[in-house]
Amino acid sequence: MSQYPFALYGAFSEASFGGCLGGVIDQASELSADQMLRIAKEVGAPATGFITDIDQDGVSVRFFSTLTEYPMCGHVTI
Repeated sequence: MSQYPFALYGAFSEASFGGCLGGVIDQASELSADQMLRIAKEVGAPATGFITDIDQDGVSVRFFSTLTEYPMCGHVTI
């Protein structure tokens, strides 16, 4: 089974370990939606962002909860 490094961040908080928890996985362009959903379930955060592309125009990210894909997620975007 492949391993995908991830980071967990807390948004909207000034205190350590506070706020809205979000996971971020870099270099996810080759993952399918099913793989992203399975990984998001394993990360276990309320939302996980999968960075699929970075170029001079911006960053492309897909957002998943442990149940479904979201069209947008503020605390992971921040």
